[in-house]
Amino acid sequence: MNRIRVLQELSLPGALRNEDAVAHGAGFAALLDGATSLVRTEHDAVWFTRCFLALYRTAMEAGLDIPAAVNSVIARMREDYPELRDLGKAEYYSSAAGILVRLNGEELELFAIGDCTALLQYRDGRWERIHKDDVDRFDDQVLDQMRQIHRTEGLSLPETMALPAVREHLLKNRSLMNQPGGYRILSFNMAPVTQGEILRFPVGELKRVVLFSDGFDSMQERFYADGIDLQDLYQQLRSFERQDSALEAFPRFKLHDDASAILFDVVSAEGG
Repeated sequence: MNRIRVLQELSLPGALRNEDAVAHGAGFAALLDGATSLVRTEHDAVWFTRCFLALYRTAMEAGLDIPAAVNSVIARMREDYPELRDLGKAEYYSSAAGILVRLNGEELELFAIGDCTALLQYRDGRWERIHKDDVDRFDDQVLDQMRQIHRTEGLSLPETMALPAVREHLLKNRSLMNQPGGYRILSFNMAPVTQGEILRFPVGELKRVVLFSDGFDSMQERFYADGIDLQDLYQQLRSFERQDSALEAFPRFKLHDDASAILFDVVSAEGG
């Protein structure tokens, strides 16, 4: 029987509170990157990611597959928090991007939603990157708007974030969460996850797997190196961000984002 062996993990906040969260067990690993509602904050992303993963762990340990686990967790949260069940507007809900993986015999099953990333290294040296780009499309539109303002009005990119027009654009994007023409994300208003969304990889061909949140995106190429150390990579990330305080070398919405990563391989239960 195979099991997931976590070699390294890290989840640290960009500011005061960490909206990312990670969880793992012998047969599963999960990484979430939360986003607090831009309209209502009483049930924020910290609450959402922790509540989701606590219920998800129970579902995994009960033997549910990923679609059944996610769907049962969202149903349970809707049942337990009726005040959040029918808010009516997508932008009212906190949400999370995520990568969820599960061992199923000789396969590693993977579900990606939002803008988190999985890197799979094969034993023959190949790499495969799993990343959904629907959130990126909407973020890029706002970043383009910020750059245009920066060029035409001379404001720094951090200054553009405070402008009403930029906030309105962010709100408009958030209103498209789990809506037609929008982007798919873990939240109260999501449609059920289906088996067709699950990717499958042969365990015997995999050497290692890295899952990371978008806070590590500027360091992405460094994950491909042998012998990476997540703590060292995290220090490099924060150093780079401090040097790029104008947000120009790597355009983004904040100086420091939450940063999380899990590095694991798959071994037999008898194999240590």
